[in-house]
Amino acid sequence: MGELDTNTGKVKLELLADGLRSSEKIKIAALGISMLPVIWPGDLLTIQQVPWSDIKRDDIVAIVRDARWSTHRVVELFPDHLLTRGDAMDEIDPSSMRAQVLGLVVRIERNGKEFIPSRRRTLGERLLAWLLCHSARTRSLALRMHHAKTARNSLEVAAKLRPSTTR
Repeated sequence: MGELDTNTGKVKLELLADGLRSSEKIKIAALGISMLPVIWPGDLLTIQQVPWSDIKRDDIVAIVRDARWSTHRVVELFPDHLLTRGDAMDEIDPSSMRAQVLGLVVRIERNGKEFIPSRRRTLGERLLAWLLCHSARTRSLALRMHHAKTARNSLEVAAKLRPSTTR
């Protein structure tokens, strides 16, 4: 979830919404942990505007509410609003009206690899999400491991880009 201060947040959210209106697709970095293990902090999310009728149960959508944006999974869909919840969260979010839905997360990029988020989660993913939700120690360990792997991948990429000094 992305939290923004009141004035700057409103401007950034307006830019985000304007970007979607003008190009129908934007990329934005994930900040929070509510969608672990599917979305990790630092993942680059491609959000695409889609017709309301294309949004289905278990899709991951981007929503704006109270100067914040979040990407959560649809748990129930109605003609004029929907209910969402983060995979690593217990509680269902407050209802989101159509106007609050920015779009659908259609691609996730992590460590140079891209994948399309699935509506179907494996039993292992569901169990890991439950564990990350209910165990602060497990969540902390998983985030430290993710950070270490991301840092290592960044160093490897930088090393490949560095000019060779051999003669």
